[in-house]
Amino acid sequence: MVVGFNLLYLFVPAGWQPFHGFASNIAAAYAGWLPLPNVAMTPGQFARTSVAMQVGMWGAFLAAFALARKISDGPQSAAAFRLVAIGAAAICAALILTPPALSPDLYQFALFGRMVIARGLNPYVTPGDAMAGDPLFPLAAWHQISNHYGPVLVDLCVATAWFGAGKPIATAVAFKALAAASVALTGWAAASLARQENRDGLLPLMLVTWNPLALLETAGSAHNELIMIGLALCGVLQWRRGRTTLGLMLLVVSIHVKWITAALAGLVVIAHVRDIAGARARGLALAKFAAIAVAVTAAVYLPFWTGWRSLSATWGILSASHPEISKAGAVSVVNVILFAATAVIAAAVVARRGRPVVLEMAAVVSLAFVTFIFPWIFPWYLLPAAGLLAVGPIRRLNGSLLVITTAASMFLMAFWAVLVPR
Repeated sequence: MVVGFNLLYLFVPAGWQPFHGFASNIAAAYAGWLPLPNVAMTPGQFARTSVAMQVGMWGAFLAAFALARKISDGPQSAAAFRLVAIGAAAICAALILTPPALSPDLYQFALFGRMVIARGLNPYVTPGDAMAGDPLFPLAAWHQISNHYGPVLVDLCVATAWFGAGKPIATAVAFKALAAASVALTGWAAASLARQENRDGLLPLMLVTWNPLALLETAGSAHNELIMIGLALCGVLQWRRGRTTLGLMLLVVSIHVKWITAALAGLVVIAHVRDIAGARARGLALAKFAAIAVAVTAAVYLPFWTGWRSLSATWGILSASHPEISKAGAVSVVNVILFAATAVIAAAVVARRGRPVVLEMAAVVSLAFVTFIFPWIFPWYLLPAAGLLAVGPIRRLNGSLLVITTAASMFLMAFWAVLVPR
């Protein structure tokens, strides 16, 4: 069903596009490799088909989750764990081989990588327009902007774009395979964190690897949210195992994919310092953490550093002067206050209750950022919260947030069924 939904968007009626947008040129790019049937639908037929397939995807996921809850911690759990892992791998493999019909973003990432390997340009100070003439250029969007993602993601883009060699299909397969690997990493980390607390890893694995949104946005569209969250959860896992330095390093690396996990890193530090006795010992711990953060940040930015110009796109996002952000309008003062208040409350809760609520509070901050700060609310922006909450246990706070995040995912995905004129 998930694979069929992805393929459906190769047949969007002429003159129309989904409300979320889609990769309008991708069918032509794949035409010589993947023979496509001639499917013609009216906008109404297309919308009804999309809704029906979404109901089927989420219905199957929720039914499987309900069954998994019944057998979790039981004698059938190990076999179910293997089945979930194998099923997720099979779905991801199929999605990797299908066109990225729901989003052209992977080609934007690929252009940043090809700037480095094909032309020796710095993607932090070079807009996509500089790549005009590149074979991937017509498939990418947002040509007028330079890179505003973290340098760790740029490094991954360079490696993956090298593998794709400027060929549209090979590039898509490479980026989708990388994103699918992030599903495996996040699922493994979530299950390992649960097992560390003597809980079954079945539910965390299923919540990550069978989530329709996660599958469509990773192996389907190669978005990078689970790269960030997979690294972050690995950092939390090492922290909880007592490897504090390695854990914080992984958390800082995840921030330099995208910034969202900065909240998680801060809450981890609060929880860790909370458990240290004595002001001097706490101060030394904070100094150590700050030194690690600065060292890792300097190391990953060094290859791209040309002075403060290297942060111009990032500053444009933060100051709302970025061309795509400014189109959506400035964030209101009220929204900033609401987000800041949420972050302060989350920090206070962690300071009071410690490690057991770190992931839930980080998910709250992530949801608040999407709700109050970021100008677009696309469904894949919910994946960070979903990945953090998957660890569990599914108790009152975690369960409530999980229901909210899942319901919001369904709601935002429904806009793929809303067609608007191009």
